[in-house]
Amino acid sequence: MGVKKPLIVIIAVDSHLKRVEAYIENIKSVYKDSVDIAFSNYGVICPHRHDVRGHYKQEVKEFNSEIKKYCAENNYEFFEYQKQEFVPDDREFYVCEIIAFLSISRYFYEKGYSHVFISHSDIEFQKDCLGDFYNSMQGDWSFVCAYANESNGRKIDLEEAKTLTGFEMDKVSIRAGSWFICFNPVFVEFMFDIYSTEEEMWDRFFHSLFLHSDCSLFDMLLFRNFEGKIIEKSFLHGASCSYRDLVI
Repeated sequence: MGVKKPLIVIIAVDSHLKRVEAYIENIKSVYKDSVDIAFSNYGVICPHRHDVRGHYKQEVKEFNSEIKKYCAENNYEFFEYQKQEFVPDDREFYVCEIIAFLSISRYFYEKGYSHVFISHSDIEFQKDCLGDFYNSMQGDWSFVCAYANESNGRKIDLEEAKTLTGFEMDKVSIRAGSWFICFNPVFVEFMFDIYSTEEEMWDRFFHSLFLHSDCSLFDMLLFRNFEGKIIEKSFLHGASCSYRDLVI
């Protein structure tokens, strides 16, 4: 099987459908047919037990039936990622995003894609930025993403951010732009070699990290012999805790 073109995997549920349609148009206008598109989620049913920064709210169940229908009608693959039952109910989020990223990436890398970019649906490409990502994929890299400044939190620069833990990052202005991120297939396989299952990853490592990947990726800038790359040229503008209206 030959190497396929790069793939953008959009994480979405039914309530995202309108912005998904706009995002697809945006991707096609910038990348034409140079990338493929697929979809996934964070679980068949996603119970949002808390808001984006840990405050309890009434449970809302998100479904994927409309997204699946949209994928079937438009010939996009939908990878039905399973809910992480091992994440306790009292944690700040219902999913460990990095574990989900690793599993989703692995699924599509095994299909032969050259690069798997995982993306939220609420961003917009103003230009082709993949070259900047490829240029950062040097040496034993684990992941590449851009960085973002939030409107809230203590203002710091990227170098100071690299000295903080994910829990400390939640209180400052810098974020790792995990709304559009690529993991090295070698690193993905390495993680599944040392932790054979998602639950083992959780039990032996990720349970001690902040569950939101925009913060916890800073805990993984150096992991074994791998280095995470956060592009210092900011592609993401107007980023806030709501993660809306982001521009790449």
